[in-house]
Amino acid sequence: DRSQALDLAGLLMGEPGFEIGRNGGPGATTSIFLRGMSSVNSAVFIDGVRAPTDRIGFFNFADIPLNIIDRIEIVRGNLGSLYGESAIGGTVNIFTRRNLGKPDGSATLTVGSRNTKGVAVNYGGELSDYRFHVDVSTLETDGFSSRVGSGYNPDQDGYTNQSVNLRLSKKFTSK
Repeated sequence: DRSQALDLAGLLMGEPGFEIGRNGGPGATTSIFLRGMSSVNSAVFIDGVRAPTDRIGFFNFADIPLNIIDRIEIVRGNLGSLYGESAIGGTVNIFTRRNLGKPDGSATLTVGSRNTKGVAVNYGGELSDYRFHVDVSTLETDGFSSRVGSGYNPDQDGYTNQSVNLRLSKKFTSK
């Protein structure tokens, strides 16, 4: 909450042993290098489930909005025997928010340079035997051009991320 990062890659950038390679502004291809190992050698888990990667082992960090994250655990070191060959450099474990207790909510407003604006709202808690959590967010920016100078520049530099996340569970008791 205090980092002022716009995305997950920006949040993790300052962690020891963690390097980010980004191919442009927000939403661009982002690679992680944990303990010097490439992206294919670092496993990412979300709530204990291995996150999907593309054919070259790339996980798109831009797909996870920060407002749904409760905490992140980074485990450095060879965890290949536990999680397979993709965890030689280590693992990134992302745990999403779970409101417990009386229902409550929060909202975040983001405004910045390059026409950056965003809003995130979440609400959740417990009612009787039910637990629920709802997150809605949007983030837009004009981005910046990776190509400097005059001339024809056809690339799209802007970025938009809109998400809705829902969680509902019911406690069943045996009698």
